[in-house]
Amino acid sequence: MTIICASPSAVAKSCLPRRWHAAQGDHLTGTADGIAVLPRGSQGLPAGASVDVRLYRNPADLEHTIFAIGSHDMTLDLLAQYLAKCNRRLASANVGSQGGLVALRRGEAHLAGLTPA
Repeated sequence: MTIICASPSAVAKSCLPRRWHAAQGDHLTGTADGIAVLPRGSQGLPAGASVDVRLYRNPADLEHTIFAIGSHDMTLDLLAQYLAKCNRRLASANVGSQGGLVALRRGEAHLAGLTPA
């Protein structure tokens, strides 16, 4: 079973601004909404650093996207189907329950999927 927690700070933010913050060790899988442009020869950036983002999706479409980070469960697939009927999109990254809670605390996600122990 997955427990989903909402992050009020993330809901108030734009879903994907032109300048985004790098997060150590975080990554998203699946079809990209955009790509971060790093300086040539860079080994990465510290957490909180700003980067330029080349968007592959219309920014207006991103305003209808809900970001879920954490443990994956079939419930998220059902939620994605329901949201699609409501002109919304669910984008998710599966990084485990603790990674989801950290993302909520940082304001990087709207929801976190948690698997109880």
